[in-house]
Amino acid sequence: MKKSLNLIFLISPSIILCYVVIYVYYYQQLPEVIVGHRDLTGKIDGYTEKSFIWIPILFNIVIVSAIRYLIGKPMMLNYPVEINDNNRDSAYGKMQIFLSISAIIVSASFSLIIFDAIGLLNSTNALYFVLYFFVSVVGLPLFIAQTKL
Repeated sequence: MKKSLNLIFLISPSIILCYVVIYVYYYQQLPEVIVGHRDLTGKIDGYTEKSFIWIPILFNIVIVSAIRYLIGKPMMLNYPVEINDNNRDSAYGKMQIFLSISAIIVSASFSLIIFDAIGLLNSTNALYFVLYFFVSVVGLPLFIAQTKL
């Protein structure tokens, strides 16, 4: 994998690491039962024990690992055009970028689920979420772009 593509992909594990650190930091302060599910209108319709938050974290790690595997083997994927010698590098490169961005979106989405469950999205803690979002989702790509990969 190219160095720049590898660094773009590494944004996703860094998001996971950031929200795991935040979750571990707040773990002792959380009540034993936390929000587990919301309906389409945003009303809470399910609760879970705080220890079950590790399940979506592990699920996110599995998804990102599968995406990483596919980035390394782009020839395994289905393409809307026939792959030949003329377009192979371009098609594979575009697919790898797409998969890297997909991994970032998946990790950011899971972070929202975790933050909602531990209460970081409510008004009193919204500043922490904004700072997290800016640093991990906006700041890291800008830093990478600044290094002129």
